[in-house]
Amino acid sequence: MMHDCADDQIVLRQELSSYLETQGLSSFTVLGTDIFRLLHAPGKLLSPSPPASRRIPLGFWAVLPLFIARYCQPAAPPLVMQRVALACELLHCALDYYDELEDDDLSAERQDLGDGRLLNAATTLFVLSRRILASLVPSLLSYERYSQLTELVDTELLLAMDGQHRDILVEQRDMSDMDPEECVLIAEAKAGTLVRLVCRLAACAVDARDEVVHLFAQFGLHLGIAFQLENDTHDLEVALSPSSANKPLTRKSDLIRPRCGTRPTQTPFRRRSQGQATIASVSRIWCPASKQSKVCHYHLFSAGFSALMRMKRCLLDR
Repeated sequence: MMHDCADDQIVLRQELSSYLETQGLSSFTVLGTDIFRLLHAPGKLLSPSPPASRRIPLGFWAVLPLFIARYCQPAAPPLVMQRVALACELLHCALDYYDELEDDDLSAERQDLGDGRLLNAATTLFVLSRRILASLVPSLLSYERYSQLTELVDTELLLAMDGQHRDILVEQRDMSDMDPEECVLIAEAKAGTLVRLVCRLAACAVDARDEVVHLFAQFGLHLGIAFQLENDTHDLEVALSPSSANKPLTRKSDLIRPRCGTRPTQTPFRRRSQGQATIASVSRIWCPASKQSKVCHYHLFSAGFSALMRMKRCLLDR
């Protein structure tokens, strides 16, 4: 891992549970039970299980903005950094379940709750992501700064929703109509924008310099695109692995309705580690054997590294 975040995860879990209590959403309430069910899902901040792989820490969408805020302004009030981090975790958790319903995927949470309860709980998470930011006003955030942050979130979300809409529509198209450039553009508009949102929000919340915010935004954009491409290929890689040879195809719309990033192939996937570099601890690449896909993946990660290095140089020169 790029950093031992266990202590931060404990603090964030405690703060999240405490905040939910103040909103009347303890695990003993009707709605709170479902909220905690979603936040305890694999990979989420409150998950009791270790991550399936060491690539991504539990509660990644809270850990990432916490690290960014601390990196930009170590002296910022801890509660500001923590609640901005939790706002990102709650937002991404809500969006994950919206995406699941839109793609008609079938997680354990959806099977347990059903579509109605899942949608209502996800909407509650979305509302909470705004309320937890508002809880910092006016003692720790000025009204002006809060307005700027919510405007940032809304602007990026509108772009991401446009990307999501195009992503849904493209599932109905024939794969012969798709090209790598369009795949990357959709990934940029969807996942790239959402990760950029997290990076920008964390940096802006602690009043980072504009140049630093811009560099983190670039880094988040490229990291998000890489995440999307990895996600679109990972399920197919699992389905094609020898251990899955005699198992039924998982219910994933990306496999049932082939789309960009998940072009069916008879060629085995090859995993290539990115070494000990920072971004490798966040997301490792699963590359198809096609040269074109490799070039696309390596270009995106190279761009992410480049943005990160410029960001570091900028901060060291302060």
